Amino acid sequence: MSPRAQRSELYSAYGEALTLAAGGAVPAEAERAFTQALKGDPKDFAARYYLGSAYASRRDTARALALWNSLLADAPPNAPWRAELVDRMAMLKAASGTAPDIGVMVASLAERLKREPNDPDGWQRLIRAYSVLGDSAKAKGALAQARSALRSNPQVQAGLSLEARQLKLER
Repeated sequence: MSPRAQRSELYSAYGEALTLAAGGAVPAEAERAFTQALKGDPKDFAARYYLGSAYASRRDTARALALWNSLLADAPPNAPWRAELVDRMAMLKAASGTAPDIGVMVASLAERLKREPNDPDGWQRLIRAYSVLGDSAKAKGALAQARSALRSNPQVQAGLSLEARQLKLER
């Protein structure tokens, strides 16, 4: 690891420690540390997340969402914090009077699954979303795609079958 990357990592860890010590609020010193971390590593996950939180707390919705959208685009499909980030983005949009467009979110998930199909939870969310939206044809299509993409995993196949029965996509 280069010295610059090490410094960025240290700035990020320092900012996170300050934020955690402040009970989740991002103090000014932590914000400066995250900004330094991003100068050395523009893809730093923690720095983008916490700076987004700082912007959101100041009602700078556009900057917060820009950071969080870039973070979401780079997030691994199985990142444990991914769902929380999506929820925070939706709450921020709702609080600013711009409710999230569910159709766009579902389409975004479908596109991501085309690129990264090895995401059982993502497939289940997509199938459920289409069902909730009342589009059983798309739900059944997503189910077929999921089964194909995850065919080598019998446990996942069983979960998909259960989901399909619960959603009345199959008997």
